[in-house]
Amino acid sequence: MFEQFIEALEKDFAAINDPWEKIDRINKYLDNSRSWDTELSLKWIETGLKLGTSVGYERGIFLLLIHKVFVLTLKPNIKMAEEVLEQSKGLFAGEEKWPIEAAYFYHARGVLEMDIGLTEVALESLNKSVLIARKHKVWRVQVSSLNTIGIIYLDDGRFTEARTVLLKALDAGHKEEFALGYISVCNNLGSTYRELKEYTKSRKYLEYGIKKAEELAHSTMLSSLSQEMALLYEDEGNTELAASFYKDSIKYIGGIDYLTSQVIIDYGRFMLKSPDTAEEGIELLNGIISSLDGVRSNSYLTNALEILLNYYEENSMDNESLKIYRKIVEIKKDSTKLQKSSEKRQIERELSLSWSRHIDSIFDAGRMMLEPSSLREIFEIFRMSEPFIKSSPVALLAEKDPDSEEIKVIAYRGNKYFPDYFIKIDDPDSMIAYSMRTGRNVIVRDINTESHFFTRKVRQFDPESGHPLVQSLVCIPFEREGKQCLVSIQKYEINAYERSEINLLKGLITFLGIALDAADKNEKIALLSTRDPLTNLYNRREFSRLAERCRAAHMRSRSSFRIAILDLDHFKVINDKYGHKVGDDCLVAFSELLRDILRRGTDIYARYGGEEFIILFVCADAPSSYDIIEKIRKETEALIIDADGIKVKMTVSIGIAESDENYDLDVLIERADKAMYQAKERGRNRSVLARPSKTD
Repeated sequence: MFEQFIEALEKDFAAINDPWEKIDRINKYLDNSRSWDTELSLKWIETGLKLGTSVGYERGIFLLLIHKVFVLTLKPNIKMAEEVLEQSKGLFAGEEKWPIEAAYFYHARGVLEMDIGLTEVALESLNKSVLIARKHKVWRVQVSSLNTIGIIYLDDGRFTEARTVLLKALDAGHKEEFALGYISVCNNLGSTYRELKEYTKSRKYLEYGIKKAEELAHSTMLSSLSQEMALLYEDEGNTELAASFYKDSIKYIGGIDYLTSQVIIDYGRFMLKSPDTAEEGIELLNGIISSLDGVRSNSYLTNALEILLNYYEENSMDNESLKIYRKIVEIKKDSTKLQKSSEKRQIERELSLSWSRHIDSIFDAGRMMLEPSSLREIFEIFRMSEPFIKSSPVALLAEKDPDSEEIKVIAYRGNKYFPDYFIKIDDPDSMIAYSMRTGRNVIVRDINTESHFFTRKVRQFDPESGHPLVQSLVCIPFEREGKQCLVSIQKYEINAYERSEINLLKGLITFLGIALDAADKNEKIALLSTRDPLTNLYNRREFSRLAERCRAAHMRSRSSFRIAILDLDHFKVINDKYGHKVGDDCLVAFSELLRDILRRGTDIYARYGGEEFIILFVCADAPSSYDIIEKIRKETEALIIDADGIKVKMTVSIGIAESDENYDLDVLIERADKAMYQAKERGRNRSVLARPSKTD
């Protein structure tokens, strides 16, 4: 069938003299067959564009650019597709002058918006395309736009809505011979009915789609339909038929590309279920991983890797698990960098297309969320950022640690926060768990009619209190720094959230993720900036800050405090004789000794530099602080450090000074330092109390 299209196009192109008619013929060909061969389609598009430019045929050029957008999303080359769509805007004469072209334009824009994750904005563009196409009876575009809307609903887990819109697409497809679009609708309807567990209807549409695809000899659609049949039989527990259809789906693939990679991944996952085929499944998944690495976007590649990782972990194949895990971490790290670099640009594009009036409040809320440090404080700013969120009686923030199967939930209900609680990721009765498990947005407008997510029966009222239960809700999962997260807002009324509000919620969630990442990083940075990296004691700068605060308090109360300087004896000899690794072990061991002895929590101690340490005794009670110093000295002398089989002993010299009426911290440290050098001069391994200053 494809060869017939090509043969007809080449024949017509050679026979037609009118360049405008030639361009129209190319556009007609692309309407019917652009998904068969993307490279050949691009070749014809470039031929048409050169011809159109030479004769100034703007309408023809515009449609060629729109077709180029479609082809580039199939390759996929999203960045170039965005550039081509922007180029087409400069030629677009508007809906009134070019109504048919307008239907194509909004359909292309919707497909592109869907591919970059702006689903609510995509729905607006696609619905506009449907309205224009229906008004002007452009059935082909109406079918395609409705089908794309169905795909969005299907991916979002909105199966009832997907079924409704796909049946409309099927009805529109009867009005014009558009076999390829009709087949695609049948494929998506089969998938929708499978998700709704209506297996008989699913099989009906898939079988019809396969019949039509065989008539067209369309291998890509046959592969996709066979994959859906395999998933259907897998859900029904018929492994023999599932395996047969998986093999068919592979048979139709001419190579690994955007449309076929998921087929191979699903087949590999299926084969891992049986010990007899597991080795072949591993080989298949490794093949797709090699093919997709650096070629495709990370979603399919990560999916294949995670399937392998689960298999290796379940079978205690630790070395293989570690290799796969490192690969996943590397990919997600790169993906996070890419996402962070384009976040603001994507948000601004989304806002400018549908609800630009919210841009100031979005970025204001984002800036405010970056200020606090605690997770709950950040979430409270998020919760108060927009009226539709603030008025939701239930708001939840969930986080799953990658090393655990539990989800931690911060819950606001009614007018207060409740204690955090935990749920299992595989909980069949939790909408949060379902959304995080599948990575799908969940939008429930009436939980009484959309309760297929739950295994339990849905009630409208609590049987004990009689209070109303949640009737509509939104769950939006997102990722941040290796953690799966989710935000859910919920109300007691049905149909409580508008699409524009859900769209706005997604924009705010982007900033919420950035703010939570920033809080984590700030906490780590704060810790690193105050601690010595080797010993994890306070560093010199943090000691000075804390000591100054303590000095000021003592000055107000006219009470005294003590400073001790501790220096390990002959430490250079240890480094020179045994090496710096052993020297580091000695410093760590001495630091642990200080922690064990200085347990009362009021005293401040730090690594002051090299082998020198400092202690501020908040209470200058002479017997107490001196007894502690002597205990440190004696236990250091008795300490034996085992560093890689080398037994090392060491001693410490200590100088102590008590504050005077001037409360000058620098002078006090200098006096303690001089006393420490006196201890060294007197033979080391001893403590010396500094003489009172002249002002005493």
